[in-house]
Order: sequence, then structure tokens, then C-alpha cells
Amino acid sequence: MNYITEITAIENSIGEKLADESEITPAELRESFAALIAFLRKISPLASGVYTIGNPGTDELRTVNLPYDVGASDYTVVGSLVSKGANFNHDNDVFEMVREKTPTTFKLCLREVSGGNQNLDFEYWIYPKN
Repeated sequence: MNYITEITAIENSIGEKLADESEITPAELRESFAALIAFLRKISPLASGVYTIGNPGTDELRTVNLPYDVGASDYTVVGSLVSKGANFNHDNDVFEMVREKTPTTFKLCLREVSGGNQNLDFEYWIYPKN
């Protein structure tokens, strides 16, 4: 999906209705706002949050509780591991993946590749699949 093309089409549609210097009807205004709202729903996160990991073990599966029910389990988790430790060289020895998504939780699979002491958070955003 090309978001730039879609928002440009909405903008052009509104502009065309206003450009002829006639008044826009309430029905046209509702239609334009409905298109804009539908577009914003496509690109807005369903939920977001921060999950504190701390110092994970070699292989761990953690349950992340969403702040509320997002209404579906068919979503995309966009996440970022955040280093909070004094030694970034230890914090960067962990990677993650996501599995078992439900409307209220997802599992965060963590893999530590060295024995250093980490201090990590996982910042995440939940997006609907388009």
C-alpha cells in the first residue's frame, strides 16, 4: 500500500470539491472526512507500550500484556530493543522475535548470545495488517 498516493488522492478530492468556489455540501464533507478517517485508521497503531526485559537468560519466552484488547490477533508488532545498561557492548548481545499473538498479549522470544549482564526494554507498536 502506498500511503503517499492514498493521502494525496484524498487531498486532491477535497481540493477539487473546494476549487470550483461552490460550497461543499454536507454529504461531500462527510464523504471526505470518512475517507480521511479510514486512512488514519490504516496507519495508526492499535496500541503501544514499553516492556521491561532487564537481563534475559540464554533463551527466554516472555508474555507481553497489551494495555487493552486490540480486537484481533492478526496484527504486526513493530519493536525496538532499548539499551539502558552502562555497557552497550553487553546490551547489544540480545535479539528478539514475536510469536503467539492474541488480542491481549504476544510472546517475546529473547536470545542472549553472550553471558554479559544486560539491562533492556522493548518498545513496541501494534499495527493492523493492511
